[in-house]
Amino acid sequence: MPSPFTKAWYICRTGAKLLKELPSISTSLLRDAEKQAMLNRINKRFQCEIHPDALLRLDYEEDFIAAKGVVIGAFTYICLANENKETRNSFLTIGENSAIHEQNNIRACGGRIVIGKKCLISQQVSIIASNHLAQKGIAIVDQPWDRQKTGVQIGDDVWIGCGAQILPGSRIGSGAVIGAGSVVNGIVPENTIVAGVPAREIRKRV
Repeated sequence: MPSPFTKAWYICRTGAKLLKELPSISTSLLRDAEKQAMLNRINKRFQCEIHPDALLRLDYEEDFIAAKGVVIGAFTYICLANENKETRNSFLTIGENSAIHEQNNIRACGGRIVIGKKCLISQQVSIIASNHLAQKGIAIVDQPWDRQKTGVQIGDDVWIGCGAQILPGSRIGSGAVIGAGSVVNGIVPENTIVAGVPAREIRKRV
């Protein structure tokens, strides 16, 4: 059995460790509370359902618009970060009853992403609104975002399969189906099923 001295030493050591970690614990709790408050505000405002484990990084909360019935799954990351304070051009709009499932990556940074009504976005899909420029002689991380080819437009009743990548400038017509693992870098006509890298037409919906 430990002696009273040993017990006291353990208590002191545990207390000192807790005090040392207290600032980081309180900061973490504050961040979690702020995040949940934001999700609660958005869910209430739009009558949508964003999972508590989704992560939203919004420079301006009002630049995110979700219609009634929208569902966003756990571990989906949505980023609306602007390049700088002078340039505000990052927006996301999601139409009624669209479902964005788990582990997706939606970056409406440097452009506008519009997702229509009754869309189904499977898991591990990336939708990207803009890219960095790639001029020689300058580190890519130091280059501005490309403003010539930006934004993604997704119509109504679009199904995007697991692991698909939707690149800047893409336009996907209503009723289209994007096969799992496909890379879309352009225009997909209405009611067209595409698949592959790059995505190509397989057939039409009938």
